[in-house]
Amino acid sequence: MPTLALSTSAVSATVGLASFWRRFSGFLIDSVLLGGFNLLLVHNLVSSVGTDSLLTVLVAFIYGDFFMSFGGGATLGMRAVGTRAVNESDHARLTPLQAFRRAFAYSALLFVGSLYHAHTTTVNGVRTLDNNDLLFVYLFNIPHFLDILWVAWDDKKQALHDKFAHTVVLHTSRSTARS
Repeated sequence: MPTLALSTSAVSATVGLASFWRRFSGFLIDSVLLGGFNLLLVHNLVSSVGTDSLLTVLVAFIYGDFFMSFGGGATLGMRAVGTRAVNESDHARLTPLQAFRRAFAYSALLFVGSLYHAHTTTVNGVRTLDNNDLLFVYLFNIPHFLDILWVAWDDKKQALHDKFAHTVVLHTSRSTARS
């Protein structure tokens, strides 16, 4: 694993790039948290499938942007696994624009994945998926899956949303993840 020295404006420790599995673990934690929130609130408040999908993406955007901007570059899932996003060039804290770009790119790919709802069948107000619908689910989610998997083969362990925002994710000690 490559080792990076951080500038004094970020954290005064030496840390490495976060591995695919560490990042994936943080993603799973965030997905469970956001999924639970959406299940309890969004799905109970909205009856339209399209509105439900848009609100789910909007919640993911707000969550990502808020924690990247005000949570020291780490969502709750990232904090749990000891990672944080930093500026790619000098490893300093993210700027508000970088936090916005990172959350926007992630949410845009998530939105593309939600477009399969346009191809689902609704019978008596209940969504059903037949084999043709499942094909659309997988096709529309390819960009989101690629974003997550990109970390596995990228030299800088960047996801596509990291590349768009010029960020990298570092493995930090738990104490530096909170600073």
